[in-house]
This record gives sequence, structure tokens and C-alpha cells, in this order.
Amino acid sequence: MSENERLLPKHGGYKNLLSYQLAELIFDVTVLFCGKYIPVRDRTNDQMVQSGRSGFQNIAEGSVDSGVSKKSEIKLTGIAIGCMDELAKDYKKYLQKKKLEEWPPQHPALLDLKRRQVKSLDEFREWVKDVWEQSGKTLPPDQVAANGALSLLNLALYLTRKQLSALEKKFIEEGGITERMYRLRKEARERGERRAAGTRTDKDLQ
Repeated sequence: MSENERLLPKHGGYKNLLSYQLAELIFDVTVLFCGKYIPVRDRTNDQMVQSGRSGFQNIAEGSVDSGVSKKSEIKLTGIAIGCMDELAKDYKKYLQKKKLEEWPPQHPALLDLKRRQVKSLDEFREWVKDVWEQSGKTLPPDQVAANGALSLLNLALYLTRKQLSALEKKFIEEGGITERMYRLRKEARERGERRAAGTRTDKDLQ
């Protein structure tokens, strides 16, 4: 059976999505950041960790659900965007509260982070250490880490919004499982009619 004939298309490949990989890294960074710089008793600690967790989990759940419900995938991807957006706001609030500068996208340290294309928490921590040391150990490490997390979030949000737009376009053009079932039933019925017509023609020639 070809891919086009399958009732349930391939789905669940979220681990290959760059949006998911970034969202999962952001969660790891956030857990470490909150553990070091935000007291556990502070409600913001749990709020940021939960937002980070919801970001990558909703992308994953949407991908898994996509086989049976494109609407669910679209909804969960949208929720992931909302969670990451809330997390970005919390990082911004942290910097404001501590009276630390929020860096523009073209800041040299952030350009270096983008060039490195960090994929793990260890790589992110190495970048924070390098920026701190290059500043003569004058930059607060939490300022570096918060700005780095915001840079990762900006990229993750861009990719996930682009992903959501593609999902919406495909749903409008192709529909979901209900439309797919209708098309497959129609194709099966037409194949059956063609076979029946062919059989009748063969008998007429005998």
C-alpha cells in the first residue's frame, strides 16, 4: 500500500523536528536557570519550568496525535507557541527586575551563540562560561544565561510558528482523517466498479 493509500499517514517523528529539539533544550536550560537564580518558594520558578516543559511536550503530543487528528496537532502546536511565548516574557521580566540589560539580536555574544548552534545543555553552559570570561568576569552569569535563553526562544518560536502555518495550510488543502476516509472509500468503490466492469466485459467476449 502506497503512502497516499494509507488511512493513517506517517506521524510521531517529532524528535527530528528542530522546533522540538530547541524546545527541549530550552526546558533543560530553564530548569538549570531556575534552580540557580530563582528561589523554589518563588511562584515564578514553577511557572517558568512548567512553561518550558509544556513547550516541548505539546509539540511532541501534537506530532503523535497527527495521525488521527490534524486538528489536535494544530491545537497543541498553538499551545506550545503560547507556552514558549510566556516563558520568554518571564525571562524578560527577570532581567527587568534585576535591572540587567536585555541584549538586541545583533549583540556579539548572541551572534556567537547562533554560530555555535548549541544542541545540548553542556554546550549552552560552555557558551555562558566563555562569554563571562571574555567580559573579564564582569558580566553577571544570570544576565548571560537569560539572554541566551531568550535567543533560543526567539528561534524556537519562529520555527514553531512556521510549522503551525504549514500545518494549517495543509489542513485547509487536504482536510483531516474524515476527509481522508471519504477519499479512500471512494477510491476503493471506484476500483471495485472498474473490476466488476472488466469482469462483465470478459464474459461478453466468451
